[in-house]
Amino acid sequence: MFCSLKDGQKVFYEVRGNPEGNAILFLSGLSQSTQDWSSLCAQLGDTYHLVLMDLVFQGQSDKSGDVRSIGQHADNVIELLDHLHLETVSLVGISYGSVVSQNLMVHYPQRLEKIALLSTLANNTARFLEINNLWSNTLEQNGLQSMMDLVFPFSLGPLFFETPSMPIPQIKEMGLAINEGQAVMKLMQGLAKDSFYESQLGEINLPTLVIHGEYDFLCLPDMGRAVAEAIPGARFELIKGVGHTLNIEAIPQLSTLLKEFL
Repeated sequence: MFCSLKDGQKVFYEVRGNPEGNAILFLSGLSQSTQDWSSLCAQLGDTYHLVLMDLVFQGQSDKSGDVRSIGQHADNVIELLDHLHLETVSLVGISYGSVVSQNLMVHYPQRLEKIALLSTLANNTARFLEINNLWSNTLEQNGLQSMMDLVFPFSLGPLFFETPSMPIPQIKEMGLAINEGQAVMKLMQGLAKDSFYESQLGEINLPTLVIHGEYDFLCLPDMGRAVAEAIPGARFELIKGVGHTLNIEAIPQLSTLLKEFL
């Protein structure tokens, strides 16, 4: 399904699970889409009302137009909630989606119940910017396939390679099928210029769970720990043996933690 935004763009969304349950909105990582939550949603659908959203430039949402700031993406999330007549939701955001989630926590706390931030970070560190620039340059010079080849060593932990839930070539094919190079570039450009919310996290008064993988080499576990320490009352959980893409490689552990928290 699609929601038309005020600026004329359209965002894709799915509604799954129990319509009588508490609503949870899922926001994906950089080159992910709603389909990357399918395994987790199968574990949660009996209990919760699940809403999955592709931000502009992601998945099946519109990919035209200018670069958007994280704040603009957050505003689009609120437009979707209004479209669905959802006054409040709990929020699960991973990586890129977790940064959009932080903006929502700062600017729209009245629309949120509980928040789970997965594979997150609080500031644009020199290391993160270096990785972002490497990916951007690879994408610009050699295309999306080459960038995806670079992304995987940063994304998946050793447990996944021992017992993959799906073949790695299949994961890459899914990513290439749903993404466009220029759209991914716009997402990265929007993130690179964002000031992040480190100085404002201490003002947040919402139940927050921060979850990281032990082998996350993109957003290091200490980055997530710093976010949890900055938000009053937030809890930090580390999942052993997994990397950055928790919604693909840590379904049983993630499902258990979210059911306990939400």
